Amino acid sequence: MNEDLTNKLPKRDSEKLDLIVTAVQALTSKTTSLEGNFALMQLRFDAIDSQVQALDKKVEERLYDTRPIWDQVVANVALLQEGQQRIEKTLEDSRNESRESRTVLRDILRRMSIFNDTLVTIQADYRDIYDRVRHLELRNT
Repeated sequence: MNEDLTNKLPKRDSEKLDLIVTAVQALTSKTTSLEGNFALMQLRFDAIDSQVQALDKKVEERLYDTRPIWDQVVANVALLQEGQQRIEKTLEDSRNESRESRTVLRDILRRMSIFNDTLVTIQADYRDIYDRVRHLELRNT
């Protein structure tokens, strides 16, 4: 790297000038090519931008078309939730009524059991009285 790079340059000024002109022409050619590429990229960008705008417009149109449907879906979901709440309340009321019905039924069954016990006692007393009367009648005859 200690080598002097200027030693490789031509000695005459005209040759140096030719090298500089060639380098400038190469740079000009590359710049022109880059400008062409940039213009092509700009066209592609504009095309992509117009496609994105078209898609945005289409999405807005579809949203406008589907908005009433979506609003109806939201309203239907709200109605379904209200209906579910009413059903849950009715079910809870039914459970409460069922508990009350079981309590009433238990009371009725208890009273029937007491009534049956009383009836059995009355029947036993009746048999006892019947047996006594029959015994008295047999003794008196």
